Amino acid sequence: MKADGTVDAVVIEKDNWRTTILAGLANYIDAGSIVAGAAALALWQELFALDNSLVGLIGALGPNAIGAGVGALVGG
Repeated sequence: MKADGTVDAVVIEKDNWRTTILAGLANYIDAGSIVAGAAALALWQELFALDNSLVGLIGALGPNAIGAGVGALVGG
């Protein structure tokens, strides 16, 4: 953006599209793993008679939660 408030023309390159599509696909994979993990925890809770605190602890310390934390630290 210029000082007078106008916007420069943006050149869209092939690499920008590729990066955008890859980021979108990564979001779908992440969402799928969250849903699958939540469904599995609900089934495990019934099957193994786990209490709510233990299920919460498993969810908090699971690989998806730790991966999100590491990704937030690295990716900012």
